[in-house]
Amino acid sequence: MSFDGCYKITDEGLKNLFERLKSLSCLQTLDLKLLTGLTSIDLGRKYLWKELKTPSSLKSIHLNWRLQSITDEALQNISKGLKRFKSLKSLSLKFQSCSDIIDQGLESLTEALKGLHSLESISLDFDESCLGLTDQDLKRVNQALKKNKSLKSFSLWFMGSILQDDITDKGLGSLFQDFQSINSLEDIGLFLNICEITNEGLNSIAIDLKKMTCLRSIKLCFCNCPSITDTGIINLGEALKRISSLRNITVQLRHCYKITNEAREILYQDLLKLQSLESIDVSGF
Repeated sequence: MSFDGCYKITDEGLKNLFERLKSLSCLQTLDLKLLTGLTSIDLGRKYLWKELKTPSSLKSIHLNWRLQSITDEALQNISKGLKRFKSLKSLSLKFQSCSDIIDQGLESLTEALKGLHSLESISLDFDESCLGLTDQDLKRVNQALKKNKSLKSFSLWFMGSILQDDITDKGLGSLFQDFQSINSLEDIGLFLNICEITNEGLNSIAIDLKKMTCLRSIKLCFCNCPSITDTGIINLGEALKRISSLRNITVQLRHCYKITNEAREILYQDLLKLQSLESIDVSGF
């Protein structure tokens, strides 16, 4: 269900919707796109989780929030609800125009993720308005997921802001540290914008990639990271060309002005050596 453009929908309308959904004893997928007009605290605490009485059957949750009223308190309530869905296999959360989410909200969310042992796919997407995200948040994501042995797909999108650049090499280096599912991951997406990432951060990712022996698809986007140079991307290519299972590759480093055309060509030629490769995109330098 998408409520795109329905700016006058309020909590009361959503309450009525969930009153009707709660009778569905075999509900397996919940996919909602929500916009402004909601007081997100009530959304998380009263309706979205309380009314749904199918925690064992629900396998997939996809929520797209475009709510300026989403706060840490709201995210804490949403996280409490997530703990009910022990059999959840797929979770996608997208936050747009949520400028009041900071460390405390992410801490609650990652604590909830620790209990979702059946999770096979996760996507977390924060746009540039979600200020306050730091290296510590990347470490929390790691702590939440590293013991999950079922994870096959992982995607993290963080659109940074020119107002701050709190994601650095340290945070990136902790993201896949001690991942128990690192050998079973098949799909990875990582998008970081306006971050203090350098060659050291790319090298950390390269080291982790060498352990992902089942990886089939990867999308790496580092945008507006002016400290990345040719050395970093060449080392990244060296790691990628050793993953024989890779079929689809996207590597984009937009507005990273220290990367030359020569490095781009070296990366491209390295990736062409993969015999199972079906698609490749190294544009956007």
